Amino acid sequence: MKAEIISTGDEVITGMIDDTNATWLCSELLTLGVQVERRSTCSDDVEGIARLIAERSKNSDLLFVNGGLGPTTDDNTARAAAMAAGVRLVRRPEWVERMRKWHEQRGRKMADSNLKQADLPEGAEIIDNRTGTACGILAVINGCRCFFTPGVPSEFKIMMREQIFPMLIKMYPHLGNTRVKRLFLCGISESSLQMKMNAVPEKNGVVFGYRAAYPLLELKVIAHGTGDQDFNAAVEAAKRVSADYFICEDEFDPAEEVAEAAHGQSFFISDTLTGGDLAFRLSKHAAIAMAVSGDAADQALTVKPHAGFEIAISPLEGGNAMFSFADRTSGRTATLKIGLSLTVGSKARDAYTLLCEMITLRLLKGQELPKPEIALIERL
Repeated sequence: MKAEIISTGDEVITGMIDDTNATWLCSELLTLGVQVERRSTCSDDVEGIARLIAERSKNSDLLFVNGGLGPTTDDNTARAAAMAAGVRLVRRPEWVERMRKWHEQRGRKMADSNLKQADLPEGAEIIDNRTGTACGILAVINGCRCFFTPGVPSEFKIMMREQIFPMLIKMYPHLGNTRVKRLFLCGISESSLQMKMNAVPEKNGVVFGYRAAYPLLELKVIAHGTGDQDFNAAVEAAKRVSADYFICEDEFDPAEEVAEAAHGQSFFISDTLTGGDLAFRLSKHAAIAMAVSGDAADQALTVKPHAGFEIAISPLEGGNAMFSFADRTSGRTATLKIGLSLTVGSKARDAYTLLCEMITLRLLKGQELPKPEIALIERL
């Protein structure tokens, strides 16, 4: 099955905003068993969009076109879709009524400009948007199923998850047989991980995928129609290979994992290294008895509120840092020298914060410390 993505908008093609929608969609489609073969970007020019839709629809089974469904004059995707399909635009009264109710529920009066959002290619199917006024569109053009979605990320993702992905599984039942295990890692390069994974025996229908977003590295185990035994064996092999760099699996939220491992106990955090980032992340899920950063941290150490766990992070001479951990309930303590071989200097704070989350999680669980290849973790 050939799938492609077209992203529209002057702000995307000029680099004013990052095309995160397309990146997200590629990753999500892969979990369904659909690998995107091409991504294209074009401006808001209606004729340019129409030409690109007509061209790419001749080469694809699935085409996802994102953006340009709003009420303003530069939102031209629906008109371009009609041009590419060789049909006229037709106003859909059911969507006009849907937009009126959406505005009424929010105490607003619908502007006349919104009516444009109900002008859809003749014969197209409406895809609901419960969070906005831009409906999605499904149209068959040159034998290709073309999905048109709004560019607002929150509306786009909800529509994909709640509407379009179920439609795809219904259209292509075999997609429901795809399973994915995500492993989130830190402390190894993508190329080094690939070398290690090359030693894992191949299983029928199982592939490994990699995504680097420094300082994070994601390893995917993707199985298409594979039996439980082969899929589980591949997952276990991937876990063995990546054990020294492993943070968490399935969903990336190490702070939540730390909070769960803390069993409701609070944290006292003194941080002169990450500017309080560690405390900020943990505060979303765990109780923070006190968190201090900067010059005040040294003074605050003399007056400690009661907390189940104490963490202190401070820089050392030579570019490394000291990480200390204490469990006030059990009396367990650990003092470590940590350091990173940074490949992206601007991400230093993120990298150290993630490394500290990784270490804290392992200490809370009583596990062996990680053994990263591009970081230093040494007991003092």
